[in-house]
Amino acid sequence: MTTAPTLLAIDPGLRTVGAAIFRGPDLVAAALIRAGDDLKTTRSSEVWARMGALTEKWVRGVLGGGLPDHISIEKMTIYPTRGRGSKRDSKVPESLLQVTGTAGAIATRCSGPNTRIFRDELPSRWKGPVNKEIMWRRVGPKLSDYERSIVEFALRPHAKALHHNTLDAVMMGMFVVGRTARGGVS
Repeated sequence: MTTAPTLLAIDPGLRTVGAAIFRGPDLVAAALIRAGDDLKTTRSSEVWARMGALTEKWVRGVLGGGLPDHISIEKMTIYPTRGRGSKRDSKVPESLLQVTGTAGAIATRCSGPNTRIFRDELPSRWKGPVNKEIMWRRVGPKLSDYERSIVEFALRPHAKALHHNTLDAVMMGMFVVGRTARGGVS
């Protein structure tokens, strides 16, 4: 008997990563993985290594010591949000470079010799122009009661402001496994 292929969907952040694991089309685990307060001000390969190791530990725990068949990592994108010259805009490229380091560490630590990695999951590809809250209202009902309990359990210990990381990983994973089309519609 063969088992369905596994997918690890990742919404990377510098110190916080949303993660979801699917076996075939079914969500089997979700998590919000955090680097820890001791690295709160660190912006370096030390954070990347920690996030890669923590994510690998979680993945191996879920998959009984194994690694996923596929990894899908949301691609970081610069969105114009403010006028030219704002402090926030000048920090965005550096922040995205740091997040790319985290994504690379996760891809390296969580992939085996036969793992296929997709790194082109632009939010515009799976989410389209849909607001995240509206997207979740569309996608959430497509989860089974059991899958919804997985998501609720993963979110429970964390501040609501961090929930979007895990929800994005779940929604992107549902798109990748073919359960939703762009914008969360079936």
